Amino acid sequence: MSERFTTVLMVAPALVLAAGSFLRSAPGEWSQGALLAWAAISLSFLAGQTTTLPAWIGLTLGFVAIAVGGVPALVGLCVVYLSAVTASLLGVLPIPWVAAAGLALACGLGSLRDLVH
Repeated sequence: MSERFTTVLMVAPALVLAAGSFLRSAPGEWSQGALLAWAAISLSFLAGQTTTLPAWIGLTLGFVAIAVGGVPALVGLCVVYLSAVTASLLGVLPIPWVAAAGLALACGLGSLRDLVH
């Protein structure tokens, strides 16, 4: 899969879910929960493209985020994605940094739902 296709495939739904999390009542909460699940699965997918140790770390962090849930998990995933962007730009992780940056943006936006409502 090309880097551009991977980026579009992972970031576009995340940004739509982040925008949906600003809806009122249940649809906003559902969008926020779906964003958390999508971001955790995307982390596992991105990490799975690397060597064994980062793949296990990404999978574990994805499961921990789902277990924690809510805003703390979205903030945690935002930090993890920003760390992945830094590691990718430094050449430590061979993942598309644009995808990680887009997912960090989506997680950050989704975590702001409680401040708006």
